[in-house]
Amino acid sequence: MTFHEISKGLKARGRYSLLGHLGSAVGANILYLIISMLLSSMMSGMVTGTGFLSLCLSVLLFFIVSLFSGILEFGLCSIYTGLQYAQPVFAKDLFRGFSETPDKIIRIQAVRTLVQILCIMPALLVSYYQTGSAGKQLLVYYALYFLGETLSMILLLGLDMSYYLLLDYPDMSAVQIMKTSLRLMKGNRLLLLYIYCSFLPLQFLSLLSLGVAGLWVIAYRYSVSAAFYRGLIASRARKD
Repeated sequence: MTFHEISKGLKARGRYSLLGHLGSAVGANILYLIISMLLSSMMSGMVTGTGFLSLCLSVLLFFIVSLFSGILEFGLCSIYTGLQYAQPVFAKDLFRGFSETPDKIIRIQAVRTLVQILCIMPALLVSYYQTGSAGKQLLVYYALYFLGETLSMILLLGLDMSYYLLLDYPDMSAVQIMKTSLRLMKGNRLLLLYIYCSFLPLQFLSLLSLGVAGLWVIAYRYSVSAAFYRGLIASRARKD
């Protein structure tokens, strides 16, 4: 089967799992975004000035916010995994990670965040050190930031199934979870990248609704990601 055919099938499963549960899914997404935005704004307000110390503080605060967001993301994964298996889910499940294996979630998220920081570091350096005119610096910053985020996304594709695995195998260590995710994703990274990129047109169109439709796109994307994980596990079981 082609990537397009596989993606089409996974999207059908994703849409089906959302039937009758879109309100809970979107509600959890809204709560996740509000908390993340509040944390980011609070942390950014603590950074003043320019220079090396401000850069270090900014990176440290970004790291802390990312760890907290990782716990919430684990909750989102639990919601969409539950929908895939027709289990009852609630918006409060977003906070599930605070009571279930938070230490492992933090370890996994720490690795993911460090990779992201290393990838966007050139952009951060440009933003904190004046290099020419403001317009040129801003252009260079956005170009480097986009390239860094794109690179980190590609590098981290192998770990994208980590939280789903942790839900199914809570007794495994964080290192074992990440290694298992890498094994599962071997030969499947391009397919997942194709699926993620296929959502770009919908994300651009959601801008026409001032981002409101983006809440549905986020729910759709997560449901497809959960369906992708379910497919990987089923394929692995058949091979075993």
